[in-house]
Amino acid sequence: MPIALRIRTPIICLLVVLTIIIHFKQHKHLKSEGTKIFKYFLYIALIFISSIGTMEITAFYRDIVPFWFNNILDNIIYISMILLCYMYTFFIMNFIEIKKKGIQEKNKLVLKLTSIIGCVSLCFFPTKFIVNEPWVYTFGIKALIAYVVLTIYIIFNLYYLIASRKVINNKNYKCFIETMFIFLFTY
Repeated sequence: MPIALRIRTPIICLLVVLTIIIHFKQHKHLKSEGTKIFKYFLYIALIFISSIGTMEITAFYRDIVPFWFNNILDNIIYISMILLCYMYTFFIMNFIEIKKKGIQEKNKLVLKLTSIIGCVSLCFFPTKFIVNEPWVYTFGIKALIAYVVLTIYIIFNLYYLIASRKVINNKNYKCFIETMFIFLFTY
């Protein structure tokens, strides 16, 4: 499969995120926690998508590209994936806190610890590749750790959304639930 086809989706995603960042930067925003979270979310998405596009190339040419480079790139992908879910969950919590006028410090601490433990533990395991022509996949304990952390976030988000259903208007609730299904089906 030509390399252009391998990186087509990451390039399109990268262009979409860059467009959102440009529009976000061009407009004034309230100096709120939600705006700050969204800005970080966009930057982490940029890192995530760039890393995936790069890994599409380097994993395919893994006989030329040093293993350590692919391993670092794989760590960046999984760490940014965890951080994206963390930022999304933090955004939902922040949104619900404003509506409920309450603070969930224990929940925030659990989220932070889950992210830290997940991200740090990823760095201790090497990347393993599965070759299924024309694709190359990474797998192993590293992927398992990342998906366990993501599952914790998804469960936490769904619980949080369902428990706070009465304080979120229908439009926002529907958007959050739809986004959760996107997370479920893309990870």
